[in-house]
Amino acid sequence: ALTLNTEFSTSAEIFTSLHKSVITNAATSATWWDFAISSYHNGSAVQHASGSIAIHPRNAALQSKYKPPSGALESTAKRTWYEKFIRQGLNYGPTFQTISEFYTPRMKSESFASATAPLLKTSGDSISVYPVHPIALDGMIQLAVVAATNGKPKELRAQIPTRLPSAIVHTSTSSNQTCQMHAVVKRIGFGYTHAGIEMIDSDGQIVAQFDDIRLS
Repeated sequence: ALTLNTEFSTSAEIFTSLHKSVITNAATSATWWDFAISSYHNGSAVQHASGSIAIHPRNAALQSKYKPPSGALESTAKRTWYEKFIRQGLNYGPTFQTISEFYTPRMKSESFASATAPLLKTSGDSISVYPVHPIALDGMIQLAVVAATNGKPKELRAQIPTRLPSAIVHTSTSSNQTCQMHAVVKRIGFGYTHAGIEMIDSDGQIVAQFDDIRLS
């Protein structure tokens, strides 16, 4: 993780490197690119994330995989969960409290959850426009952390993503800038969970889907 210091006298430089993925000793991919994100501070470089990324034409709509059963959820106030996040050390400020309302299991025995949220494409800077803004994508991860509690706030534990095998993001064509999110979580070993998460626009199209993300 990248720790940011609130002192103005302390700074950290962040670098992103990008190069074509290597296929063989003599060939590189025409589609996939490898990336790495690192910081440089006090003469030392630390890599914080790495992976591969590609842009593909949308050949077919994604299919929903993580929607909870109909009638299995009840509404819970966002304040309940964000206050618990803060107590666990995940101090999301107002800008990052993107979820409008959480929906958690009525029976408190299932590891799934849903939410409503704005479908952000910009935030603050109107020049920077995204298919889905990173703040909205971060809301998907927040929902997965809530899903791991079976709807019981006292069970919430601070978790962050440490592995993401597949993330697909599409551009929404809906004029209504709201969305639904769904998350299903499985506990794998001590302190680890794997989650599937998706974001659906008001037209019913999936605009983001994370598969088998590991939280720890």
